Amino acid sequence: MKKVVIIQRILPHYRIPFFERLSQVLAENNIELLVVYGQHRKNTVPKSVHVDKPWALKIHNYYFFPERNEVIWQPFFWKALNADLVIVEQANRLLINYLFLLTRKLIKPKVALWGHGRNFQSANPDGFLETWKKWLSRKVDWWFAYTQSSADLVKNIGFPANKITITQNAICTESLQQARKTITTEQSSFLKKQLGINTDNVAIFCGGMYEHKKMDFLINACKEIRTKVSDFHVIFIGYGPEAPLVEHFSVSNSWVHYVGEKHNVDTVPYFAISKLMLMPGLVGLSVVDSFALEIPIVSTDIPIHSPEFSYLEDGANAQIVKYDMQEYSNQVSFLLNNEGTRKKLVEGCKNSGSKYQLKNMIMRFSKSISCILDNNHD
Repeated sequence: MKKVVIIQRILPHYRIPFFERLSQVLAENNIELLVVYGQHRKNTVPKSVHVDKPWALKIHNYYFFPERNEVIWQPFFWKALNADLVIVEQANRLLINYLFLLTRKLIKPKVALWGHGRNFQSANPDGFLETWKKWLSRKVDWWFAYTQSSADLVKNIGFPANKITITQNAICTESLQQARKTITTEQSSFLKKQLGINTDNVAIFCGGMYEHKKMDFLINACKEIRTKVSDFHVIFIGYGPEAPLVEHFSVSNSWVHYVGEKHNVDTVPYFAISKLMLMPGLVGLSVVDSFALEIPIVSTDIPIHSPEFSYLEDGANAQIVKYDMQEYSNQVSFLLNNEGTRKKLVEGCKNSGSKYQLKNMIMRFSKSISCILDNNHD
């Protein structure tokens, strides 16, 4: 069997179905998959989970200079040399990448990058670090780009288009959709009663709670929405460094409900009683949840969104407004009060949900891996 090693800094819970199914598909083509991952740094999100599977191997990450220009050592270089293909994340801070790039012409494994194309959250996108990343990003055998926009970025730095796979980054939504179908009106009514919600004008935030998510902005926007829609309620799901802000907000306001950290199907009952998903800050894979559960996102035009933001179509499957609190609160209030407009967005979510699915991502990944290993890309 040929062997593929994917080295990840961490293994977040939402990636497990992808790797599980990818390993099965590759095995059918006589290819062995090993996913190597480490632990997250304390007080950071997303968190890494432990997986006891034949395709998974946990190592210990070493974090250096976390308060400045963080670098990370993942001790797996020598053990990866027996692989036919190594796939690493596109990140300047991962020291193991440099070893693979320096030695890829001399040793066995082909080397591929998997990533966004650039750091969308960089404070200096034209600075040295991003310029250095562009140069390094051309020194590999293949590219797995998150989205079409990511692929365009990689192509624009001079990497051959015929060696780029557009993965259409996604997560497993089958369980979410199935769970949503099983929720009855009575169950939703009971949950609303438990939370103290006596209205249909409910919105939800679900995700990590950290700087780029703009929790301050969202909290103040919710206060403004409440003045425009008198029975407005909001549910917060998630965890992170700024979770205490949300918790304090909920304690002070009976119409705010912080239910802590929940994953996968445990989030579905809360989506089932919500009309909109409020994400004024960084938007990433949450768009796939939005499509699967048919709850439109209201976001803003800030430039730090992850590549999956490109899945959103303003006025079709989401609403995107200027990063201004008044405009944001006005738009959310309008959608809560205008069911016809909101239903149009719901229909757009449903249509997009059929396009951005995990099975498509697995197919694109597996076909490209087989192509690389068969040398069909040369």
